[in-house]
Amino acid sequence: MTGSLLAGRRETALTLWALGALLTIAVATGGSSHPVDAGPPLAPLLALPLIGWAVHRLLGEPQLAVSTRVWIALALLLIALPLLQWLSLPGHPAGAVAGRAALEADLERMGVAASIRRISLSPWNTLAAACALLPALAIFLLCLAAPQGLHRRLPWLLIALALLSLLLGIVQLGLPADHALNPFPQWRPALGGFFANPNHQATLLVIGATLAAGRLAAALDPQAASGHRRSRAPMFRRWPCC
Repeated sequence: MTGSLLAGRRETALTLWALGALLTIAVATGGSSHPVDAGPPLAPLLALPLIGWAVHRLLGEPQLAVSTRVWIALALLLIALPLLQWLSLPGHPAGAVAGRAALEADLERMGVAASIRRISLSPWNTLAAACALLPALAIFLLCLAAPQGLHRRLPWLLIALALLSLLLGIVQLGLPADHALNPFPQWRPALGGFFANPNHQATLLVIGATLAAGRLAAALDPQAASGHRRSRAPMFRRWPCC
């Protein structure tokens, strides 16, 4: 009994560290703002083995709940949507589709390798967009496979990352554009924090504020220490989907 309890704690701690590392890397490297010339993004590469680990744990469960299967199907559908754009266009020849050749010429003049043989005009950029979704998929699947106790810890990490990015953005306002604390020196500092686009920073702050408000409401709930808290725990399984 003690051995299984210790093994469960070690597994929970390992899962928490893996989720924390992936989430921190995904935020700290700017997400989709990752520069093309900076090499392959680290977060999608780290997400691949974590996805395999999560799938292994989910398959090891005796019986998955119907709601869990629905969430997994929806998450996989999000990944499949950009990959569907790699399909060949119907009809022959593909270049005969009205307007495609003109769009291809415009993209090539802008330095974008285009294709008139697939649904996507820029298949490699479409594949990069699908790869950018892998960290979110890995976090989502690991949260589904993780013990419920972990769901109450992980939101605090995201709240801390949002605050850190906000503080970094404030510091950047008083520094020159080419300072080491500004990961995107080609742009004028605009409270972006880890991101090139201030809108991405704003989205992270909204998510962090929402999670913080939820944790505050749970702390102020007089029934927080009772068994009713357990009934709300599955809600934290779904927050990575946002």
